[in-house]
Amino acid sequence: MKNNEFDVNRVYGIIKSYYVDKMPHPTDFSAIDAINIFIKRYFNSDSYLEKIDNETYKYHGVTEMPTDDWDALVYMYTQREIDFFQNEKNILDLVSDVIELQKWLVSENYISKDGVIKGKMVDNLNLV
Repeated sequence: MKNNEFDVNRVYGIIKSYYVDKMPHPTDFSAIDAINIFIKRYFNSDSYLEKIDNETYKYHGVTEMPTDDWDALVYMYTQREIDFFQNEKNILDLVSDVIELQKWLVSENYISKDGVIKGKMVDNLNLV
């Protein structure tokens, strides 16, 4: 993995969530849409990434820490989201990892060529 935050199983989870949401319909894969689904679910956030052009992405969302620091878990997740997604290199690396792993999953029959999740992916919570 090029990115420094998400291991192969978490990237697999990003891709799997995307296809489960689209199931059973064929879909054209979008790494940005997959990451945005992940942000919404994992960070419980309305933040999102926008693709400006081929190599430029913009993070829209949380820029300040919550004031209610009594909830340490929310505080920690918010800090991780801000730290990671406000760095464009992190975004580029994650997008690259998602795209490349998705291609590999298609070649290994986890996902059909027309963009439908297969039983192999449904059955496996983690890749490794």
